[in-house]
Amino acid sequence: IPQPEGYAGCEPAMLLKDGLQLALGRYPNAGAAWGGYLPIGKHEGKRKIMPQALPASPNWEGAELVLRSRRWVLDRLRVKSHAGGELAFEGESTYEPYDDFGFFLQNHPAALDTEGEWCCDRQKKEILLFTASDPNKSVYECPSAKAVTDFSGSVFLSISGIEFRGGNERTLNLYGARGISLRSSTFALSGADAISIYNCQDLL
Repeated sequence: IPQPEGYAGCEPAMLLKDGLQLALGRYPNAGAAWGGYLPIGKHEGKRKIMPQALPASPNWEGAELVLRSRRWVLDRLRVKSHAGGELAFEGESTYEPYDDFGFFLQNHPAALDTEGEWCCDRQKKEILLFTASDPNKSVYECPSAKAVTDFSGSVFLSISGIEFRGGNERTLNLYGARGISLRSSTFALSGADAISIYNCQDLL
C-alpha cells in the first residue's frame, strides 16, 4: 500500500481497515512463550544486547526493538545492526537493561505472519500488509500528520461537540494558548497522546 501523495514523512503509528485498528507485526507474537518476549542473554551498556535465542536469519536491521529496560519502562529503539548474535540499536535505552529481561521486535517485514499484521517500509515508503483477502475491497486509513489540529497560540476559543480522530502522535496541540473552552468533544485513535497541553492559561 503506497503512502498517500503529499505524505508528511512521519512513520505511520497505526493502520485502520474499515475503521478498525490493525496490529503492527511483531516477533515473537504476543501469544508466544515468555508472554511474547525474547530473553536478553547479555548486554553492553545501553546500546547493544545479545539475545539468548535469536536466529541469525532473518536479519532484523531496521526493525524497531521494544526493550523492557525496567518493569515499568518500554523503550522503542531502531535496530542499527544484527550480526554475530548481537543487536545494536540507534540511540540509548532509558536504563541499562538487565540480563534475562525481555524484548521483542516489530515493524519489519519478517515479523508479518498473522492475518491483518502490517509494517512500514521506510525506504520504499510503503505499508506492507499480511492478508489473504483482496485489499482493494476494504478501506485502509493511516494518519498523514503528527497532529490533526493545532490551536497553539489561540486566545478565547470555544470548542464544543467535535469528534477529533487520528493523528500520528497526538490529536490536538495546545501550546501557549489562553482562554480555551473544550466541552462535549471526543478524541479517538491517537498515535500517542489525545491532547498535548503546554504553557496554557485559563483552560475550561
